[in-house]
Amino acid sequence: MQKNNPKILFEDSDILVLDKPAGVAVTRAETVKSPTLQDWLEEFFKLGGNLGIGGRAGIIHRLDRQTSGVILIAKTWQSFDFLQRQFQIRKISKKYLTLVHNHPKTNSFEVNLPIARQKFGKFGVRTGGKVASTIFKILERLEIDEDKFVKICQNLPKKFKNYLVQHATFYTFCEATPTTGRTHQIRVHAKFCRFPVVSDPLYTPRKLFRFDQAFCPRLFLHAAKITLIHPKSLKLVTYEAKLPADLELALQYLKKAN
Repeated sequence: MQKNNPKILFEDSDILVLDKPAGVAVTRAETVKSPTLQDWLEEFFKLGGNLGIGGRAGIIHRLDRQTSGVILIAKTWQSFDFLQRQFQIRKISKKYLTLVHNHPKTNSFEVNLPIARQKFGKFGVRTGGKVASTIFKILERLEIDEDKFVKICQNLPKKFKNYLVQHATFYTFCEATPTTGRTHQIRVHAKFCRFPVVSDPLYTPRKLFRFDQAFCPRLFLHAAKITLIHPKSLKLVTYEAKLPADLELALQYLKKAN
C-alpha cells in the first residue's frame, strides 16, 4: 500500500489519528482485493497475524472507500472502549467537506430522514429505516467556468449538451456534519434533497456522473475534522486533514456564482 499509505496526523500512547487516502478500503472483506487500511495498521503495529484491538487493528469507525480524510485508531483496549462509547452516545463530532450539484435554498439546514439498505450496495431514504441526521452548512455557491464547460462538452456526446446546461452548471461547496453514523449517510441525504455529491458513482445520475469525471475523477467527499474527548487527558481535542490536492484541483474548474 506504499503509494496510498495514510498520513499520520497525531499519535500518542493511546490513539493514532490518520489521514486516509481515497481509494483505500478501511477493513478487509471478501469483495476487497486490494490492500486495506487494516492491512497497513497490522504492519504498522507489527501484529504478526494477530487482528489486534477489536479484531480490526484498533479501527474505531469507518470511511467509505472513496472518501479521504481523518480516521481514528485506538492503541489500547481502554481507549477503544472509551471511544466506542463516545460514538454510541454521539459525543464525537465529524465534519466533512463536499461538493454537490445545484444550489440549496438556505445556507444551513438539517436533514432528518431514515436510511435503509437497498439493492446493489446502495442505501436510500425509507420509512422504517435507521434514524439518520445530517447538518449541511453552505460554504460557497459556485458555477462552472464557461470555457472549461465548453472544453469538457467537446469530449461528450452532443445529445448530452442540453441536459448538461440545465444540470451541470451550478455547484455548492458544503460542510456536512452527520450526527448519526449510517452507511453512505451524507451521500444519501444529499441525493434525496436533489443535490447529489459530485462524482458519486452510486447516487449521482449517470449523465451527471460522466460529466463530473471529466474534472473530478473521484467522489468529492473528505472527512476534514474530528473532535473528541481524549481517552486519557479527558480534554476536548480536534484533529484536521487538509482538502487533498485532487479535490482542490477540481474546485479550480469552478468560480463564485453570480
